[in-house]
Amino acid sequence: MQQIGQGFKSGLTLPREIEGIIFDLDGTLIDTERLYKSAFFFSIARLGYSVTGSFYDDLVGIATTEREVALKTYFGDCFPVKSFLEIYYLNRNSLLQRHGVKLKRGASELVSFLQSRSIPRAIATSASRETTYKHLRYVGLDNAFSIIVTRDDSRVCKPDPSVFIEAARRLGVRHRGCLVIEDSLPGIRGAASAGMMPIFLADDTQRASEYLRACLAVVRNHYQIRQLLQNHYHNRQPIWSRRCSKTVRRCADTRPRVSAKRGGPG
Repeated sequence: MQQIGQGFKSGLTLPREIEGIIFDLDGTLIDTERLYKSAFFFSIARLGYSVTGSFYDDLVGIATTEREVALKTYFGDCFPVKSFLEIYYLNRNSLLQRHGVKLKRGASELVSFLQSRSIPRAIATSASRETTYKHLRYVGLDNAFSIIVTRDDSRVCKPDPSVFIEAARRLGVRHRGCLVIEDSLPGIRGAASAGMMPIFLADDTQRASEYLRACLAVVRNHYQIRQLLQNHYHNRQPIWSRRCSKTVRRCADTRPRVSAKRGGPG
């Protein structure tokens, strides 16, 4: 794994050609995860319970329905999941209305860069379809992605790779040619299991480096990802150019060979 710091220039190289880019949504494209985290801790405390920050970090990227199992495992079967969810959604919606949905730093510029190069792009998220489209419309990215795969499109959630595999299938690209931008450990594991190239977007790169081994790099913002892609395309010969070169070589190899022997017929 390679870390990218503020001084990143051209040290990181991608191992394969990029055929498509897949984004997570919450905490990756849009800055909602911090609001969800605040609502989660508020709801837990309201019921008289407490959890550690690391416990919540392990839940990032997992759908709320999947979190029910984790909560009962942590607190026991008597934990009031229904009451927790009621308080959680009320508080979460209140925070979203108060603060609004905002893009993560550099996200708009990165998406514009991808659009300018016509790079296939998709969203693979554990959020519901309704919430996903509502938030994308709010930040003006509802027309920026041709493919959007939500938890409503997959029977299982991250870290299962199904949501990423489905996104690649709809894009019409190979798994190994997909670059995946994620902010959660389940997401990174799912993308790696699918044979893709995951990049971890994290505010706390020091903590991420302690346990993430399945990603290409840890970055702090989308500006660094755009710089990585700019370097990648600048340093690599375009696909169409390589194909032309291969065609020329094949033609040269199949031309009739002229004998170098001199002199007329005997």
